[in-house]
Amino acid sequence: MHRSAAIVAAVMLAATLLGLWATSPKPGSPSPATTPSPTLRTTTITISGPTKPNNAGASPGWRDTTPTIPGRGESAAESGTCTKVFWPGPVGYGVSAGYKAPGDEVGVMLYTYKPWDCNFSGFFIVELYGERSREPLYVANHSVEELPIEVRWKLPDKGGTRYRLLVKAVEDGVVVDTLESTIVVPPQEVKAILRMERKSYRVGETAYFTITNLGDTPLTFGSPYEVYRWINGTWVFCDELTPDLWTLELHVLPSGGNFTQGISLRGAEPGLYKVVKRVGGEGTRITLTLWDTFVVVGG
Repeated sequence: MHRSAAIVAAVMLAATLLGLWATSPKPGSPSPATTPSPTLRTTTITISGPTKPNNAGASPGWRDTTPTIPGRGESAAESGTCTKVFWPGPVGYGVSAGYKAPGDEVGVMLYTYKPWDCNFSGFFIVELYGERSREPLYVANHSVEELPIEVRWKLPDKGGTRYRLLVKAVEDGVVVDTLESTIVVPPQEVKAILRMERKSYRVGETAYFTITNLGDTPLTFGSPYEVYRWINGTWVFCDELTPDLWTLELHVLPSGGNFTQGISLRGAEPGLYKVVKRVGGEGTRITLTLWDTFVVVGG
């Protein structure tokens, strides 16, 4: 595998692993033992009580932040008032959100991230709803005494739909606080095209190509591309026109969008060339290899 192709693979893997999580600060305690449930009731239970110290941690895969309470100039962990159950209350959280592929795992994590100064003693209801369903696909109920709590489910194997993930804090039959996120599973198809701006360039110019997203699913890709030269009846990798180093941006191209990138032709020799670019579909496991040809003539 060529070095630039390896970088593309790393970028696409990073995009898949990162996912999209709406998060609140979490402590530094060991991760709770969890048992994900594929049915209506989860059995995730870790007894620790609601007075877990600040140096508690969380499971891998949940990003840490310490947000500032707007207008207060202090972190949520420094607040001495319990105005809500969830942030800026004593319960931190991580919630699945954004684009996912069919069958991906989604869920919620709840934990304490500061000394308990709240009179909440109820329980949490976690629900996952389909796009048009009034009844939840999955439900989990957990008492506040079970914190930290981690609930995970697998999405159905269906594309072109949305889900709503709800977390309710309930006390004495009253919902006192809620969390909500939207999960999008796009159609499992990727439609894109790559075209050169011109078909002929001179040595020393910059050749531009444009990627156009022709489908409904957003495209994801990095900066790397590869250039090949037609030599003796075969395509040969061109070191001179394929950069050795790349920055690792992740580009997301929405439906109908265009992305243009340039290839420096300094040091090129006259001949027939091909540029190759790999893209993926966000919320899919699909990868496309796009390409187009161009000619370099003497300056």
